[in-house]
Amino acid sequence: MLNSIAALAIVSAASAPAVQVKPIATMQGQRASIFVPAPTGSQFAAGMENLTVKVIDAANRKTIAEFKEHKQQAMAVAWSKDGKWVASGDEGARIYVWDAKTGKRKVAMDVRHERGIQYLSFNDQGTRLISTGKEDTIRMWDTTTGKQTGVILGKGVNFYSAQWIPGTTNIIVATLGKGAQIYKSDGTLVASFGGHYDRGGYDVDFNRVTNRAVTAGADNRGNVWDVAKRTRLAILGGHTDWLIWSKFSPNGKVIATSSVDGTVKLWDAAKFTEIGTIADQSYVGSPLAFTADGKYLVTCSMYDSIQINQVTPPQPAPAVKAVKRKKK
Repeated sequence: MLNSIAALAIVSAASAPAVQVKPIATMQGQRASIFVPAPTGSQFAAGMENLTVKVIDAANRKTIAEFKEHKQQAMAVAWSKDGKWVASGDEGARIYVWDAKTGKRKVAMDVRHERGIQYLSFNDQGTRLISTGKEDTIRMWDTTTGKQTGVILGKGVNFYSAQWIPGTTNIIVATLGKGAQIYKSDGTLVASFGGHYDRGGYDVDFNRVTNRAVTAGADNRGNVWDVAKRTRLAILGGHTDWLIWSKFSPNGKVIATSSVDGTVKLWDAAKFTEIGTIADQSYVGSPLAFTADGKYLVTCSMYDSIQINQVTPPQPAPAVKAVKRKKK
């Protein structure tokens, strides 16, 4: 049942193409803290308040698989690029990798983090996983053995939301101390973007179609970055309190940001203009996920229940054309 005062987010008629984001269903009582989309289709994984992690299809709201081994709430989830595995990390620093179809555990990582897990990310091959811990470390894991293979110490920079940059071995991370940063997997600092008026950011999302990143700032703003040139392209102003999450649509044309002001805002990622607002969202900052088919934006309502929003027209990533080899 939908909240009766849920708002529509509609792009102005002057925008081309027009995009509409409309709430279509609220999964009442299904309270979540984190979402991550499957690499294809309309499924997403969600860390739930009841200590489970679920794979849900946004198209019909059915649960596909469920993982039940966490003893504390999973605040971080990730999905491997081949679609086979989901990783989840909880407030007790436990990290598991499990089958996305069956919910059966593949491996449990050694407990090395001293505090809860904030974020997880698979590399392109699914052979390595990075975890961001609340004790200001990024740790690297072998997804077959569960053994730690490396660690990056924040040394007071306050790491949030570290993720692999697709097609590379570099890591992009939001920090409260230095804004967005890029590291090599051996811990070498490559770049510091700064931004957010020295108040830093809680989330960073990279879009491989545009080679851009967006950060969610503690200064109530989003920042859009050209990752190759390491320059800021725009500041997204409009929220009235801290931003917690920021995500690109798969094609990179739309940005969603969420704030503790209880709204999710939509932005034109080319013109950097606000194109709509979804009201009555979580007041701890709604988690966000565009499904890979570009048809849905998953958020949390003001009661932290999962809300499915339909995106019209869909915003999927462009198909990758096969490269034909030349005959010798």
